[in-house]
This record gives sequence, C-alpha cells and structure tokens, in this order.
Amino acid sequence: MPIAAVLLVLASSIFHVAWNALVKTSGDPLATATRAVGLGVLAATPLAVVAWLATGRPTLAPEGWLVALASGIVSAAYFVPLSAAYRRGALSSVYPVARGSGALLGVLAGVAILGERLAPPGFLGVALLLGGTLTAAAATASRATVLPALLAGCAVAGYSALDRVGVRTGPAWLYAWALWTVCALGLLAWRRIAPRLLARLGGGATTATVTAAAPASDPAPVVLAGGAGELRAPRPIAPAVPAAELRRSLAAGLLIIGTYMLILLAFQIAPLAGVAPLREATTILAAAWGVIALGERDRAAIRLAAAGAVAGGAILLAVGG
Repeated sequence: MPIAAVLLVLASSIFHVAWNALVKTSGDPLATATRAVGLGVLAATPLAVVAWLATGRPTLAPEGWLVALASGIVSAAYFVPLSAAYRRGALSSVYPVARGSGALLGVLAGVAILGERLAPPGFLGVALLLGGTLTAAAATASRATVLPALLAGCAVAGYSALDRVGVRTGPAWLYAWALWTVCALGLLAWRRIAPRLLARLGGGATTATVTAAAPASDPAPVVLAGGAGELRAPRPIAPAVPAAELRRSLAAGLLIIGTYMLILLAFQIAPLAGVAPLREATTILAAAWGVIALGERDRAAIRLAAAGAVAGGAILLAVGG
C-alpha cells in the first residue's frame, strides 16, 4: 500500500474521530449531524465551483452520478442509526462497534465483489477485528445501542464499496461534492418526514391528530379533522439555533467533508481492502478520547482493549491489502 495513501487515511481518521466527538457531545446528535452536513456542503460549494472553472469544467461519467446518488443516500442513512447509538451509548463503545463491523464488511465487499485479495496477515486482522467488535458490543451490553451501531457499520461498508467505484469516474472533489449534496438533502428530508411517518405508523385519534414525534425545533401543526374538511393551526415559529451550536455544527461539517476528501483521494491510489480497514486504525483514539475527555470510565479497560483489537486488526488488514 503506498505511503501516501497511508498518510491520507491516517489524517482522515483523526478528522473522523474529531467530528464524531462533536456530534456525540451535542444535545441532539441527529440534528447536529444534519446541520453539520448542510453547512459543510454550503462551505465547500464555492470552492467546488472555483475548482470546476479552474480545471476546465470537468464532469463525472454518467454512472459516476448514479454512484454518487447511491452513496449519498447510504451516507445519509449512516447518520440515522449512528446518532441513535450516540444518544444512548458511549463514544468509546459505539465507535469501535460501528467502525469495526464496517471494516469487516468492507473487506468482504472488496474481496467477494471487487475481486481484491488479502495477504496472510489479513486473516489475523479479520480475527482481531471480529474479536474487538464483539468485545466492544459486549461492553455496551444494550440492544438499543449495539443494533444501531451495527446498522451504521453496514452503511460504512456500503458507501465504502460505492466510493471505491465512484471515485474513479471523475475528479474526487466533484464526486465528493455530489454525494455530500445528496446526503445533506437526504438528512433534511428525513428530519421532515420521519416524525410524521412514525406518528402515522403509531396511529392517532380521528378527531385531533398531533405529530408529537416531531423534534422540538420543528413542531408539527395541529390538524383538526372533521366532516368535509380539516383546519390547520398555524405552525409555531421554530426557535433559533444557538450560535455555539452553529459553530459546533460548522466545525463538524468541515471535518466531515475534509475526512471524505482525504479518504477519496486514498481510494484513487490504493485498494478498498487496504483503505477501509486502515481507516479504523485510530479507533483507539476515539476510545481513549471517550474514556479520558468524556469520562466514560465504566469498563474502561475493556473498551480500550476492544478498540485496540480493532485498530490492530485494521493495521494487519492494511498490510494484507
């Protein structure tokens, strides 16, 4: 694996830990992630326009736009279970489960679907990744946390495989801009649609229906139904987002976009079976940050050991890739 790819992946991993910590420590992880991606895209769009004009107005191959669309949707789906896991669980447990399972599935996708090969050390890496992921899940010991973390890991494997293909259809920065624009729109749509969908699935009164599942920052209107028509009460004005939260979201958004740009550049010069696992080498940093900075001291030794196993397995898989 080229040394340039290793450096790109390690820098990307550090950025990744940083934005995960920002999202985890916010009051509402999904709302923060939604704002972060949206603000990140807004900040990156002028740079993308300048780059597009300066490089002769390049474009992606037709299939590249389709892959970017698919990857953006999967990336948006990634934030939903990840945010749910962070709301209920510790960074030092959720992160190793999500990233470790994602790395394992990423290797399977690279080998089984894309025809990539692993050297002998890769098999030991798989064992360490599996053991570390299971240990981190056991330390969490909560279905409400483990299940969404595993779902996030499935999304990681999905967008990693898509990006490995999509980044070769045109400039990496253009592909990144396209998929993150789709992701931002997807998250905004989910924040609007999900509360109403969940309320509808949960049933409601025929005389008066209130979408109680809607987030506090975006209260749904009261609908009074009866006879031939219905009366909608005016939608209350949503409270302004505090400046501190906007700064947090912007910082997280810039880190998210930066993370992806670095990793997409690595995908251009290295195989998925090497890049995807190496991204998890800094899992130990996330666990250490959770234990030391966030005070996640319960079963700290087990959490750190699990993260170390994930990191060690990732390094061996990178060598084997």
